[in-house]
Amino acid sequence: MSIPGNQLLTLSLGTITLWLAALCYFLYRTNKNLVQQLKMARENEVLAFHDFLTGLLNRRGWDRVVRETLANSDRGMLVSPGSTCHLTLVLMDLDQFKQINDLYGHSTGDRVLQAFAKRLVESFAESTGESPARIGGEEFALFSHQSDDALIGPLRKFVESLQRTPLIVDQESIGIGCSVGIAQRNESETFEHWLGRADQALYDAKRSGGNHVELAKDP
Repeated sequence: MSIPGNQLLTLSLGTITLWLAALCYFLYRTNKNLVQQLKMARENEVLAFHDFLTGLLNRRGWDRVVRETLANSDRGMLVSPGSTCHLTLVLMDLDQFKQINDLYGHSTGDRVLQAFAKRLVESFAESTGESPARIGGEEFALFSHQSDDALIGPLRKFVESLQRTPLIVDQESIGIGCSVGIAQRNESETFEHWLGRADQALYDAKRSGGNHVELAKDP
């Protein structure tokens, strides 16, 4: 028995409607999964490149920022005609931090690191665009497009402010010293050599008694 044309059309339209509904649901689920995967990827990247305690860049994230900027600089992408591109590393280490952990406990020590990170961001990143990072236990870093001459004054004031205005943690006023090493990159200098000069400057600052800012020596 043949099916009347109008019924066949109705059946065909019903089948197409069901197929389109199934396709829409499939696309909806696929899009939802992609959004979730993108969100997870972004969260994983944050975890991979940021310090869980302070929220600053971690060593891996900081290295990536510095190396990418260094590569762009060497390709001439950061310098406009007639201008000069300054790239400067700043390494910072909290003096006698172990004594804070011993006296107040590691939980308070963690909050001291958080308070220091907050002070660092307020003093530099928010106004001048540096990239602050926590690259070790009590070691922090900045990466700047300013020259070492431009940075040394603000860094000295920052170190002095830690003495004048101690960190407030758990209603405790905790004074802390900070040693700083600064190295401006020389033309064509490798990242490893440049970082080594900054690290030596930090070592010299700590060897001088701490709470001091030291400029790196030229190679």
